[in-house]
Amino acid sequence: MFNNYKLFRMIYYSIDNKYSLIKKLDLKKNFLLLDIGANKGKVSRYVLDHYKDCLIEAFEPNNYAFRKLIKNLKGYGNVKCYNKGISKDGSNMKLYHHKDDFNKKDLSEASSFLELKENININKFDIVTTISINSLIKKYQYIDLIKIDIEGYEYEIIQDLINNKHKIKYVLCELHGNPKNLSRKGFKKNIFLEKKYNNLISLLEKNQLLNKWFFEYY
Repeated sequence: MFNNYKLFRMIYYSIDNKYSLIKKLDLKKNFLLLDIGANKGKVSRYVLDHYKDCLIEAFEPNNYAFRKLIKNLKGYGNVKCYNKGISKDGSNMKLYHHKDDFNKKDLSEASSFLELKENININKFDIVTTISINSLIKKYQYIDLIKIDIEGYEYEIIQDLINNKHKIKYVLCELHGNPKNLSRKGFKKNIFLEKKYNNLISLLEKNQLLNKWFFEYY
């Protein structure tokens, strides 16, 4: 229903803060979005529902999610989808699958480049092609919005985004390791990333980028 009926999508958008945040940004009708970690395309679909003249380039290395991404964004001439990840150096990388996905026969959720992430299975992975973050940025004269959801690997590329902030209007990113982010059982998630989270927030605040240029969503 989400993919086939706009009414259901609008209801879903109205109760999820990550979507309302996009609406609050100062974006022109024909802005460029780079959807890094597009998964099945929900964020891209939101943008298409609200900004029909925008341009989107979506990147998703998970083969299972990518097939659903292509299906969900089929028919949009202003969208390009790439079955590639975004990395620090553009090397081929292991993409580990979520440990519970095999029971549900769905391999499209929460896959990660990080073998320390507690909800992945280090014995179940694919070797995927990636594009370096710097070569991606160099491809465009100006980028209006970069959305990032790459399951903990974001800390490996954010400094490069900061170094190129003159070419990027906004960054919207899910940060793993936020100490306020608790699991359903009340235990902290991704504790091994908490130091990186705190260091990044301090850096963004020091440079007056947090909630002005860089926005966290979860």
